[in-house]
Amino acid sequence: MKSVCVCVCVCIVVVLCASAETVRKIMLKAAELHFDNGEYVFINIDLFSTFVFSSIFLSVCLSDSIIVLSLRLFLCV
Repeated sequence: MKSVCVCVCVCIVVVLCASAETVRKIMLKAAELHFDNGEYVFINIDLFSTFVFSSIFLSVCLSDSIIVLSLRLFLCV
């Protein structure tokens, strides 16, 4: 008789349809709420805008810590 081990991984998938700037704001809030722990998957569908990396993530109006966090969270999207 063979035993079978089943491992079930559960995650929550969040599908966004928003501009890159809005996704950045949502992801920063998600990090505040500790949703960046691997249990949540964020997928963004951006249909109408062009992605300008430097203007969204490297804005001079943002602090260095926010820029670093934004870049780290962007890797999760």
